[in-house]
Amino acid sequence: MRPQVLLRLVVYRDSVWAALLAEGGPPPGEEVRRLSGGRVLIAALPQSNPFPASRDSARFQGMTLDLDRVRRAVTAP
Repeated sequence: MRPQVLLRLVVYRDSVWAALLAEGGPPPGEEVRRLSGGRVLIAALPQSNPFPASRDSARFQGMTLDLDRVRRAVTAP
């Protein structure tokens, strides 16, 4: 299996995030949490399984997260 990114977390300043959204097109991720100091946490997940119709497809699928699970993880006390 080739290494793949399953989750990318990025912190942007609010103003930078707003500018990225204003550019149009698909955003570089989804907002999962507002942080102190005018920052926002963004999560980027794979758009699709890069291993269709192969034995690695099921392994990849078993490791993927959904956005709700990421939100719960980053907001847990």
